[in-house]
Amino acid sequence: MEVFSNSAMSLDGRLGTARYEHLRLGSDEDLRRMGSLRGRADAVLVGGRTWRAWNLPLTCLKERDEPLVNAVLTRTGAGPRGGRFFTCERTRPVILGDARADLDGFPARTAVHRAPGAATVDWALSVLEREHGVRRLLVEGGGDLLAQFLAAGRLHELFVTVCPVLLGGRGAPSLVDGPGLPAGARSHLELLSEERVANELFLHYRVLPHDPA
Repeated sequence: MEVFSNSAMSLDGRLGTARYEHLRLGSDEDLRRMGSLRGRADAVLVGGRTWRAWNLPLTCLKERDEPLVNAVLTRTGAGPRGGRFFTCERTRPVILGDARADLDGFPARTAVHRAPGAATVDWALSVLEREHGVRRLLVEGGGDLLAQFLAAGRLHELFVTVCPVLLGGRGAPSLVDGPGLPAGARSHLELLSEERVANELFLHYRVLPHDPA
């Protein structure tokens, strides 16, 4: 499966505030590019915390023959059981949960999948491909989810918008969070393109194989 990510971050690498408030960092141009990237994908995947902070449907700019899968990978299942995320006709909600997660009470049109143990990246990708025909997956965060994909070696490309703002804040979510990658699994990147539009930088990277050293 082709897996790519898209994130907007502050110059100091934050995706949001230390209080995990939803915060729009990018410009209208960033939003346009985000919609275009969603148009390349069969599904958009976010983590549970990102979903709880922004529980609206993730749509693309162009018309599609099939609804865009909106998937959530969650350890706990905590989150809304109603609202536009579940009712938008242009998207198809999918919940991927840990074996011990609370996965009850979701609307009938929601596809709910429970892992036999931990809801790992490899398990989630297998379910999305087998059950929903996903061949191209866009990961939109947060930083903990990106860390899981990098650690599993399942992320192929990154699109990053560097926004002209500083957020700071100890513990604020960053582009890659989680426990941190060990030295032998650190991720090196190849810069494929860079573009400046006004005060924003739009970067596109390819993820190289893990460094064995």
